[in-house]
Amino acid sequence: TIPGAPMVYVNPEFCKVTGYSKEESTGRNCRFLQGPLTEPESIAVIRNTLAKGEDCHVKLTNYKKNGTLFQNLLSMKPVFDADGIYRYVIGVQFEVVEDMNLKARLVQLDKLLRLL
Repeated sequence: TIPGAPMVYVNPEFCKVTGYSKEESTGRNCRFLQGPLTEPESIAVIRNTLAKGEDCHVKLTNYKKNGTLFQNLLSMKPVFDADGIYRYVIGVQFEVVEDMNLKARLVQLDKLLRLL
């Protein structure tokens, strides 16, 4: 894996949700989204499961660029090369907002995670 586990790609939705541009986000570890109300238990789950090369699914409180809180479901999956060496992690962040489309968005998230 790359030292410091920086994000090598962020999609437009990540930028829309967090308020950070692709240029501000790429190359940084996603810890920059954490703040005082980020759950230490969830961070421990992320560290422990990824250290073992296992999938990780947690709910986190993070912070947008403008300082406002947002809740998200984070799923991370280790990626191994042909020799079985742990190289990358694919992370999918899903903002939790109560709206008319929540159920449909959760179904979409489930389908995406099954593809990983």
